[in-house]
Amino acid sequence: MSTIITGSEDFVGVNRITIGKQDLWVRFAEVFKGLVVDKTLVHNQYISKLPRYVSEYLVSKLCRKNDCRKLVDFIRKYYPDPADRDKYLHELMVKGKIKIIDELKVTVDVRKGILKAIIPSLGLKDAGIYDSIVAEHENLLRTGMWGIIELSYKPDNEFKVIVTGFTPFQVSRVDLDWFLEATRKFNPREWVDVVISTIGLNPAAYSWEEKLVLLLRLVPFVEANSNLAEFGPRATGKTFLYRNISYYSRIISGGRVSPAQLFYNIVTKQPGLIAIKDVVVFDEVNRIRFTNEDEVVGKLKDYMESGFFERGPKQAHSDCSLVFIGNVDDEILVDENPVKYLLNVLSGFMKDPALLDRIHGFIPGWRLPKIMVSSIHLSKTIGLVIDFYAEILHQLRRIDYRKMVLDYVELGRSFTIRDEKAIARTISGLIKVIAPHGELDKQLFKEIVDIAIKSRIYVKQLLHLLLPNEYPSPSLEYNVRWG
Repeated sequence: MSTIITGSEDFVGVNRITIGKQDLWVRFAEVFKGLVVDKTLVHNQYISKLPRYVSEYLVSKLCRKNDCRKLVDFIRKYYPDPADRDKYLHELMVKGKIKIIDELKVTVDVRKGILKAIIPSLGLKDAGIYDSIVAEHENLLRTGMWGIIELSYKPDNEFKVIVTGFTPFQVSRVDLDWFLEATRKFNPREWVDVVISTIGLNPAAYSWEEKLVLLLRLVPFVEANSNLAEFGPRATGKTFLYRNISYYSRIISGGRVSPAQLFYNIVTKQPGLIAIKDVVVFDEVNRIRFTNEDEVVGKLKDYMESGFFERGPKQAHSDCSLVFIGNVDDEILVDENPVKYLLNVLSGFMKDPALLDRIHGFIPGWRLPKIMVSSIHLSKTIGLVIDFYAEILHQLRRIDYRKMVLDYVELGRSFTIRDEKAIARTISGLIKVIAPHGELDKQLFKEIVDIAIKSRIYVKQLLHLLLPNEYPSPSLEYNVRWG
């Protein structure tokens, strides 16, 4: 089978493979030829200004033999700093046409029968755009797309500014069957190292147990309607991963959040983030405030249980996964009861037992090392280009391995039906991340089951501490039937 190839035919940085397992990385480069990039090249301060899924696409296109000067010049020329907004707009008015790097989103004004382009870096929310561009890139109407935007100034037109050209910086489609077949050429432990390097980290800096905890963060990207939470010390990479791994995710960092922003805007008739994204992340969750807390929390609980939401005239289903993350002090690392410590730092709606019970698992971020030294913790080798891997993660949501849980896992009597569903989603997601083709041995399957159940146990322990009479103390009872 064929696949869409992004980047050059030879991967960037072939002579920079300096860590062990050279055979793995050479074999990986051969199997995924044209889809691989040297992760060390994106640490340049100009390149790192862009989201990782954008910068790596550009590295694969414009860096040659570890020389990224052409790319740095390209970013300087086309990526506006916030302070340069009026400078670029003035240049547009004087010259009549400019090109910029930005995320382009298109909305539909049904009343007027027109399309409107949103260009964040220039503060434009109602630019015009050619119908042909939208027809060629339908994701502009969904999540938006990063790329080179050609803008033209038309003073006599209804739209003074019009998008007259667009070149996307992300792969438009992937062949999932080809990808699944390609991953069969690596055993699961090898593939785990590839994934960790792909997300920009050094697999040699993590133990096997830490790698499994780290990969729990990817479950919401591959498993529809997966709800996870993570509280851990600062500098463990929580926010960085969710911000840079995929253009299908969106982070809400503290501040006030409205039901219109999350679900549906009754006035503008625009769908909210939960309706259009694969993953919505509530960062610094203890600092988030809802404009109408009763409405939002009620709708969140209903959505997390059923996948449906309702607001005003809008009733809809979504596959969006929700992630709640927050920072805790290093004291949790030495606390004999980290779950009891968590209970003391949770606040607001996160202490609502009904909402907490709908979180499928807690990622024990306190068990991960801090990312402090680039030469130790950041990737020293190659990985998949993030824009390609982001599309793969999106496509993997079509696969469902929850039946493996029904076939091979027997949970103890202390687990409820809600527990069973939560654990099954986490196991299915981890299998897609670690062994995308679904082929694994009993030992690896048991390790996946164990970490998925433990992540759910953290939720049950919190519930027991909150309401000991309603939620009994949980026990880790399960059996894996294999063969």
